[in-house]
Amino acid sequence: MANHSDTMQRFCKWETPFEPFLGKYMEIIDVQGNEAEFTGPMAKRMMPPPEESYIQVSPHDSVSTVFNLAKNYSIKPGKYTVKYTGGGISGLEPGNEIKIVVLGK
Repeated sequence: MANHSDTMQRFCKWETPFEPFLGKYMEIIDVQGNEAEFTGPMAKRMMPPPEESYIQVSPHDSVSTVFNLAKNYSIKPGKYTVKYTGGGISGLEPGNEIKIVVLGK
C-alpha cells in the first residue's frame, strides 16, 4: 500500500494480506472461470476495530507484505487471475489483478 499524499494515512489490517491467514479477501479464478475454494478460517470481529488493528503509512511511503495463497485456498496446478477484493472493514479499494501459473509438484 502506497501513500502518495502529504499526510499520514492508515487502514485496518483486517481482511487484507497484512493479516494473512484470516478471512476471504482474494478472488482467485482459473482460466475456465472457476473460483478457487476458500479453506481458511473466518472471524467475527468486535466493532469498531481496536487501535492496534490499524497500520499507519507515512506521507510518500509504502508498506508491503508477502503471503502464501495456498494456505487459505485450494489451488491446483494451472493458470489463475488473482485480485484483492478489499473494501469493507479495511477501507482499501479493490486492487489490480495479476496472472499467476501454479506448477505441479
